[in-house]
Amino acid sequence: MQETSADRWFAVRCVFRHGPGTYEERIVTVVAPDAEAAIAKVEEDAAEYADDLGAPYLGLAQSYAIADDPGDGAEVFSLMRDSDLADEDYLDAFFDTGGERQRDVESSTAPSGRLDIPPTDEPGPVDEPGPVDEPGPGDEPGPGELSIVAPDAGSVRAAAITTWTINHFSQSNPAGKGQGDVAALLRRVAQSIDDLGDVSVQDLTFASNVTAGEDDLTVTVSYHPGRRRR
Repeated sequence: MQETSADRWFAVRCVFRHGPGTYEERIVTVVAPDAEAAIAKVEEDAAEYADDLGAPYLGLAQSYAIADDPGDGAEVFSLMRDSDLADEDYLDAFFDTGGERQRDVESSTAPSGRLDIPPTDEPGPVDEPGPVDEPGPGDEPGPGELSIVAPDAGSVRAAAITTWTINHFSQSNPAGKGQGDVAALLRRVAQSIDDLGDVSVQDLTFASNVTAGEDDLTVTVSYHPGRRRR
């Protein structure tokens, strides 16, 4: 798409699913003449991104008209929501549920009391290497206004998140008799997690490969060192 003098900056957020139970919110900045064109432009990129990572695009796209060119201190995305929740309850409900792949950093303005867990790439004792990492009718939104296209989805205000590589390991039963024993495999995985010490498990993925004999079962555990949420 060729840029014109009428084009301006938009930030568009799309949502993807990385395997069972893991979701990603991705914001991309683009230049486009209007919100609809910005969403169309980013959804083309979203399709390629989904194919490259094997992470399906879920059809939620939110377009935000940026007031100024992106730069130091520029607001690139904003979304407001009405809620009766208290401040901490609101954060826990939408931004700090315990399932986020993030770490806390010290801030001179944020309230204290949130655990700081440093990033790490150190493998655990059973680690195996793995891959890292319409708008409706009416006027066009002006700078600082949000447009959204979604099949049936809610939305939250975006926040800056510091991320890092999640450690993981995969485990199966020994080949032969009992290879397809799900309960035995889950017990092995539970013991392996205990052997890691104090870690926070972020994701469990179960896979079954049908063989000539018993099924070849695999459980992949994604985790990072840090205090477990009880």
